[in-house]
Amino acid sequence: MNPFYSSYINSPLGAMIAVSSDNGVCHLGFLDSVQLNDLYQYYGQLSGQPVLKEANQHLEFLEQELDQYFHGNLQEFESKLDLKGTEFQLEVWTALCSIVYGVTCSYKYLANKLELRNSYRAVANANGKNPVSILVPCHRVIGSDGTLTGYSGGLDRKKRLLQLELANTPQLHTLF
Repeated sequence: MNPFYSSYINSPLGAMIAVSSDNGVCHLGFLDSVQLNDLYQYYGQLSGQPVLKEANQHLEFLEQELDQYFHGNLQEFESKLDLKGTEFQLEVWTALCSIVYGVTCSYKYLANKLELRNSYRAVANANGKNPVSILVPCHRVIGSDGTLTGYSGGLDRKKRLLQLELANTPQLHTLF
């Protein structure tokens, strides 16, 4: 199997770690929210070889897109993704990708969209396991009452991501 690549990316919200295969980005998270040894071990086991600590074309492109995003000049990412998860998780993460920049929705809304009305907790759990922060915009999912809820990078970062998007859209929309 082909190797995985990794690189650090600086952002206004803190240092990030990204992992990519030859097919696309597999992981993007805040460095202080990740256990690096576990991350490298997981992707090393998937490929049967150590994760290379160098960028490939997907990670270089991702870094450029993140820079544009954080400067308010990018609302839709084109970075290719190579997500690793269960069929259910992949379904939830795909639904997350349909949440437009500057829009928020609730876990309940997302569950209904997936025709899983009584499974909003399972949807929230899959949302919480999203391996690609920002590109798979789990930060756009909030509580039904409008409160900020769980984010692996921390609620302060979630708030700042939403504020960034709000500053670059006429108004923040909610879908619930």
